[in-house]
Amino acid sequence: MFDGKHAQHAFRPLDEVYNEHVKQIQSEMDQLKHRHLELISLFQDVEKNVQIVKQAKEERVRELRNAIELMITRLDSQLKSKLVTLMGQRSELFQEIELLEALLQGVQTELDTVSRAEIINRYPEILALFAEVHRKPTTTFATTPVPADFIRCVSCLDSSYVRFSASALRLCFLLHTIVSNRCVCVKQITVR
Repeated sequence: MFDGKHAQHAFRPLDEVYNEHVKQIQSEMDQLKHRHLELISLFQDVEKNVQIVKQAKEERVRELRNAIELMITRLDSQLKSKLVTLMGQRSELFQEIELLEALLQGVQTELDTVSRAEIINRYPEILALFAEVHRKPTTTFATTPVPADFIRCVSCLDSSYVRFSASALRLCFLLHTIVSNRCVCVKQITVR
């Protein structure tokens, strides 16, 4: 029975079979270890790619924030310029209104407190004051309306080539809709 043969069956020593199986298992394990290393490498590549994508997104967010801050700064500058003009117009009108109110109140006070003879005596002087006021027609105070629109803020993107992702385009469209109803003027836009 230990000669390795038995009625059409071949027997092998247990150590030999064990060593052969261990060798095969080790070979498979080596292949799996190699596969494991490849998967770790691929995982690290994906992790690097995740970081690159996140950094690219953060860069775009910084660019948009900077562009929006620049737009706001330019809008504030335009507002300041418009308000300076309007405050000048307002100040001139306010001074004229105060002057006219003082004149009207002074004449009314005279009418209420001064004698009839004095009113008759001061009549030419009072009419001269009125004539002086009428020499400056109200059309000289006609203020030129300051337009309420502002220069489109998207034009402050100074790049000749701007690349927008779809979400950035949606944000631009939203900003554009809020700021105005006119076209966004950018030299070239590509959607990726």
